[in-house]
Amino acid sequence: MPISKIPVGALQAGTIGTTQIADNAVTTAKILNDNVTSAKIPNNAVETSEIAASAVTRDELQSAAVNNISSDSIILNSTNGTADAGDFLVLDGTDGSSSNENHRILYDETFVDKIGLFNINTLGSAGQALKVNTAGNAFEFGAAGGLVLLEEKDVASGSAAAQPFHFQNIFSSTYRSYKAIYTVKETESQANDTNCGLIVRLGTGGTLSTETSSTVKHSCHYIQGDANQNSVVYGDSDDILVFCQNFSNNENMLAMGTCEFHNFQTADIPAFSVSETIMHGSTNSNYFEHAHNLLQNNNNFTDVSFEIKVTAGGSGGNMDHTTNGYNVFGNVKIYGII
Repeated sequence: MPISKIPVGALQAGTIGTTQIADNAVTTAKILNDNVTSAKIPNNAVETSEIAASAVTRDELQSAAVNNISSDSIILNSTNGTADAGDFLVLDGTDGSSSNENHRILYDETFVDKIGLFNINTLGSAGQALKVNTAGNAFEFGAAGGLVLLEEKDVASGSAAAQPFHFQNIFSSTYRSYKAIYTVKETESQANDTNCGLIVRLGTGGTLSTETSSTVKHSCHYIQGDANQNSVVYGDSDDILVFCQNFSNNENMLAMGTCEFHNFQTADIPAFSVSETIMHGSTNSNYFEHAHNLLQNNNNFTDVSFEIKVTAGGSGGNMDHTTNGYNVFGNVKIYGII
């Protein structure tokens, strides 16, 4: 009589030898779903050494035949266009002892994404970082640490103008502090007055101030490269920061450096800036000016405009927006500081 079922314990370890299972004795058609389950064959009833080579081949065990077999191996669940679904993921090389090739890659639960953090299906924007969100329960793309470029203005010499570096609404509640890197050059061979310098006009909502709403006190300490020249220039201004001053008249003026802006969106704390500027001209050349500007009344300014204007002499005089300005070009970048 045919045997429809093999009861548990009927096959003891070692009772079926290698020579007793011929090649192709077990085929795909002979193994149907649920006909042989783990409960019907006890552990070690059929050992690896007791199944002849090629008795059961990979081609004969298709994915449909092994769907219900539990395994700690990684199984592919899709195809490469023609096959592979249901195949085990295996090594394609060997170690120093020429073993492990075609061995299965075992599943390790330490790599389980238990809380769904790695289910990221899209990329962020250029320059963004992968970080933990504010709630602390997932990943997100965004700014993370350091500087975030908010805006850059690059102006060619042929497009020089009096106010090409007006950054509108650059200060916001998003950042408390900002950093600018600037190279501002006057149009060459342009006639200009004495006592010029690099200034930053303040404004709000896209409009530069023409008021006297915030008196700014400034001091610029300077030294000259390869010369025994050092001193200080100073003064006050109306809604204007002064980064360097005292160019001579009719010289090609260039100012380049870095600065930080702080508290410009914090009404109850004075705003201030600290800058480091190289001041170079055809007459007054190679000056290094370290400048401080303090706003006695902080009016939540949002705009800045980098310009070269007459700066009132630098010996305690006041300046406002009405002083002469000159066409400039160059590059200015402003970053938010996280």
